[in-house]
Amino acid sequence: DIIPAFQKAGLPLKHKFGKFEDSLELSFQGGEDEVKLDIFFFYEEDDHMWNGGTQAKSGKKFKYLFPKFTLCWSEFLELKVHVPCETLHYIEANYGKDWKVPVEVWDWKNSPPNVQPNGIWPINEWE
Repeated sequence: DIIPAFQKAGLPLKHKFGKFEDSLELSFQGGEDEVKLDIFFFYEEDDHMWNGGTQAKSGKKFKYLFPKFTLCWSEFLELKVHVPCETLHYIEANYGKDWKVPVEVWDWKNSPPNVQPNGIWPINEWE
């Protein structure tokens, strides 16, 4: 299981949103002043892929649509990682054609061009 593996490496689970089959998001953080690692799980539909996001205080769900992509190996800080092979398509889907232009104020649930509302989690499913 991924959660115990990260915890064993010194990154305790900060929060978990969604379910394995819908909008799963895991966040790990070693301490308040340390970098937070968010892992978003992707889901494949007929003509696109998507990942979900959840607003903690309201349970509102969001869906981020991406063109279908495949994974390629890349090196990041001397570590081999999987990244979308169609990198530019992925970046433009999430940040727009002007992705190189700095954005002063970014709101994760409104700013991305590929975000759409996706319902609300029933309160009995909140963790």
